[in-house]
Amino acid sequence: MTQFIGLDISKQRIDVCILTNKEEFCFEQFENTTKGIKALLNFLQSYKVSLIICEPTGGYEKLVCQVLQDKSYPIHRVHTISFHGFAKSLSFSKNDRIDSYKLAYYGKAMELKANMLFQESHQKLKDWVQRREYLVGQLSNEKRHLGRKACSEVAHNIKDHIAYLEGSIKTLDQYIEGYIENNKEQFDKQQRLCSVPGLGKVLAAKLLAYLPELGDSNFNLNQLAALTGIAPYCRDSGNYQGKRFIRGGRKIPRDALYMAVLTGARKIPLLDQLKQRLLKKGKPCKVALIACMRKLLAILHSLLKRQKNFTLSLN
Repeated sequence: MTQFIGLDISKQRIDVCILTNKEEFCFEQFENTTKGIKALLNFLQSYKVSLIICEPTGGYEKLVCQVLQDKSYPIHRVHTISFHGFAKSLSFSKNDRIDSYKLAYYGKAMELKANMLFQESHQKLKDWVQRREYLVGQLSNEKRHLGRKACSEVAHNIKDHIAYLEGSIKTLDQYIEGYIENNKEQFDKQQRLCSVPGLGKVLAAKLLAYLPELGDSNFNLNQLAALTGIAPYCRDSGNYQGKRFIRGGRKIPRDALYMAVLTGARKIPLLDQLKQRLLKKGKPCKVALIACMRKLLAILHSLLKRQKNFTLSLN
């Protein structure tokens, strides 16, 4: 009989639940170290694993998931909001062992499939883009601080830090550009993305790093919109119709789409017409922008699937 494995991963420990059915389960605990992960692999060899389920823990899950995938174990990383709602329906009790059981039971009850794929080269690109985003945020803060009244010594220190951050960002840009140029598949995707008005190399790199599903025929537009957090969710009950809101999703590709729409919407008639039509109906500007982001996402997905560059005739 196949088992579902729930992993509750923290900085120090990995709590494991082996679930056969709701009543048949057992627990184990390992250290979240190279030695502990090796012991986990030895432990799992005696089980017929159907799926391993974990949740995002700020990066503490990366090493163990990468090692498990290298050993061909299927892994599903849950959507935190969806899982927490399910977990509370089982029990309000919470500790590491209980969480590992809830993860395993969630995977079995919802019939989840593997959704986590590690590639060392792609992980490098993702790490570089993530680091660049952090430094850009720091640079923005420092420039804002410099604009306030400060003594000359503090202003000099801030200017030095700004120069350091700008240099670091330029170095990361070189790493990112070099990686993409040396990877034919990623380079071709970047060229197709950059053929769209408003999308440059930086925004394209963000999409390649944080939205690898883009252009994959296994994903439709609704799924991609949910992944990027631009899918509106209804709030209706009986005769009441509430406002739709977006929530969740991946921030970095969502920000990239937002910036692309701000800079390129007027150059793409389809997006400009959509925005003006919604504004004339009295929709808020942000609602119109989100609709344009979704339309742009559809255009990008189609271009990568068909392996075509953007032209106004395709618009």
